[in-house]
Amino acid sequence: MSIVRINGGSRVALVTYMVLMAAVLNLVACAGGAGLKTVQRTNADVSSRMVLNDSLIVPGDRVGRVFLGMTEEQLYERMGNPSNTHLLILNGVQVNVYQWDDLEVSVQPSNRQVVDIRVDGPRYATREGVSVGSYELEMKAKLGEAAWGPVPAYRDRNVFKYWFNSGLRVDVEEGKVVQMGVYRRA
Repeated sequence: MSIVRINGGSRVALVTYMVLMAAVLNLVACAGGAGLKTVQRTNADVSSRMVLNDSLIVPGDRVGRVFLGMTEEQLYERMGNPSNTHLLILNGVQVNVYQWDDLEVSVQPSNRQVVDIRVDGPRYATREGVSVGSYELEMKAKLGEAAWGPVPAYRDRNVFKYWFNSGLRVDVEEGKVVQMGVYRRA
């Protein structure tokens, strides 16, 4: 697979980048339907997750103490007040983003549930031991082939996104993992 790296260059590279990003957004939008879909959880499922206290990234499910489908009230109960809050457009839908150190959690305002969890530091890792700071080669060896990617993430940075069928997203820059996230599997 050849990859066009965008470093501020040609029109062909810019058009290629724009087409790729449009395809990514279309794929994500199709997988999620209109708006963002959340994980539906039973009371027993929620209760079992509310007592977890680890640093594990579980694809398609959770990062540490935060899980997909968790309500804002449950998020506050588990994490307390965030260090930072801002708005973001995620797959065409405005979400509230709450940040605690190296953990970012997106909540869809319409149903007040967690729809995306991202990690920017090495504190959290998958069962295989892949975390932010791992080398791209290690990620590929331990997690296997990505379902989709590498896809250029930014026009002005050398970051590539990988999506795994398990519900894990990994961003790689200059051969190292710089961000990981869990998303709802279709």
